[in-house]
Amino acid sequence: MGRTRRFSLNATLTVEQAKPNSHKDIGWQIFTDRVIEIISNFDYPKVFILWGSFAISKSSLIKKVMKITLLLQVRIRLLFLLIEDFWK
Repeated sequence: MGRTRRFSLNATLTVEQAKPNSHKDIGWQIFTDRVIEIISNFDYPKVFILWGSFAISKSSLIKKVMKITLLLQVRIRLLFLLIEDFWK
């Protein structure tokens, strides 16, 4: 069996404490968008899990290459509803 690789990425890599999205306009998204494009071009199977509408908006950056690429898109509210329902 091949090697498993994991890579987690948030569109905005830094924030100020207790201020979500405080660094969203400083240029991180240019870098993270390019990382997504580069990874999607690698010639091995991969899975992209996009959590929330902002992440889902990045799906156009993901190229579907010959190897299988799995793209899961989950809206945050739906995820919370599923978790809540699971624990009932």
